[in-house]
Amino acid sequence: MLHVYITEKRIRSKEKPMKKRLIFLGIVFLLTLGLSSMSYADGAIKGFTLKLGGGMGSWSGSDINIFFRDLNVMMGNTAALTGADLTGQFEELNYGPDFEGEFILELPQNFAVGIGVGYLVRSGDSTSELVMFGVNNSVGVQTRFTAVPITLNGYYNLPLSTKARAYAKAGVGYYIGKGTYTVRQEETVLGLAPVWDESEGNASSSAFGFQGGVGFEFNVSENVALFFETVGRYANLKNWKGTDRYSDFLGASESASVDWYYAEEYDGLTRLWYKTVQILDQEPSGSYYRNVRKAEVSYSGVLLRLGIKITFGKK
Repeated sequence: MLHVYITEKRIRSKEKPMKKRLIFLGIVFLLTLGLSSMSYADGAIKGFTLKLGGGMGSWSGSDINIFFRDLNVMMGNTAALTGADLTGQFEELNYGPDFEGEFILELPQNFAVGIGVGYLVRSGDSTSELVMFGVNNSVGVQTRFTAVPITLNGYYNLPLSTKARAYAKAGVGYYIGKGTYTVRQEETVLGLAPVWDESEGNASSSAFGFQGGVGFEFNVSENVALFFETVGRYANLKNWKGTDRYSDFLGASESASVDWYYAEEYDGLTRLWYKTVQILDQEPSGSYYRNVRKAEVSYSGVLLRLGIKITFGKK
């Protein structure tokens, strides 16, 4: 029902994503060095701020959540067609924790520039079962997606009083994503030992994205403030590459390098097409597949974050 197919073709080199990552980090470093040098020369830096915060955010997921939705539809259609009892469903990944630390240069005219590093997690664990005539077919899926955003933001601060100010920020980021999964299928007949197979693996991808938001901060002392902000993020990661490991109840096992693909797959039982994510070492082809492309995982969403800001130097 849900398989990870492996053939002999191996994935390409990961040099290009690494080069992009190094180029972006180099640009961020040079911009920081340039701003710091110019500001010191002109006496323009009003202060340095360390900003630490955390909260919860939404997550689009794109092809991953599309796959879970259609997998639930397929399980429902199969139950209706065969008269089986269906329990459980596959949950989409929607919300999770989101953290960020940022180093900010406070500039004149209420402007500032910040360089940050974040960490976010979206995970799920769900099982769906079809039971008919003493035969139990179950599929369990565990998924975990993380990302490390490296961001460069510009700020504009709007003083509201001697102790409070609002701000707006926007910038660009480089998003380094990783996904892990375990898919286990079991068939149990009349209480006998289950027949099972399992695939587990991981993959990574990276891409540039954008973020922007608004916030409010309140000074609790001369150099310490509490803040609350809401941020929107756009980051769509493609070209997922990694490794898959397969094992089954007979003791068979194998491992291979894989790519992640989006494809619509034809199901012979229900005679319908379903949107899927195929984890393969070559692009799926043949009459049972259509609209094939590289899978996309979107980290786009909205997040709410609380935290503390510590300023060193003049406020």
